[in-house]
Amino acid sequence: MSQPSDLDSSKALSPSNKQDGWKAAIAPALLTLIWLVYIGYLLLSDFPPGDSLLHLSTDTLREAIALSLNFWFVMPLLFPDVAPVLNPVLEGIFNIVIAWALLFWGFLLDGRRQRWPMTPFLLGTALLTNVFYLPWLALRRQNAEPIEPPLSRLESFTESKTLPIGLAAVCLASVLWAVFGRPYVASRWTDFQGIL
Repeated sequence: MSQPSDLDSSKALSPSNKQDGWKAAIAPALLTLIWLVYIGYLLLSDFPPGDSLLHLSTDTLREAIALSLNFWFVMPLLFPDVAPVLNPVLEGIFNIVIAWALLFWGFLLDGRRQRWPMTPFLLGTALLTNVFYLPWLALRRQNAEPIEPPLSRLESFTESKTLPIGLAAVCLASVLWAVFGRPYVASRWTDFQGIL
């Protein structure tokens, strides 16, 4: 059995390794605390504008379902007679938020060699962004080594330039929809100010 060299023992006690150990210990606890504050303030308290999850109105639920049906303007473009009619600015903001959440799929490779699979968290980010992404950050371990090929089809897609270019196109379409969509809606900017 070989003895560890002086070089190995000095490396183990170096300030850099102590600092990395400290970060690895404190980061999950800090992220968990941030997540709890986020959930408590944004979803459960009455401090921010709008209804909390504890006091949702049927109008809010109806609007959320209608926005989901008009996701990325598929129904308004293909079936305009059936699609729910909402303020185009609200629809534009909703679709930009969904595109933003889907950018997290660019981190899919980070889910390799982890205790917990990343895909359920990424699916959740499309619905409630940080409600799912912050727990993933708290649970993940640092990948010390670079990810080696081969990549799955999904990993190849998320690593390609297609994902951000496609999501940027969705954001541009959302802005155009907010400005020009449903020209008969006269209250778009008043409603936008109310949303803000």
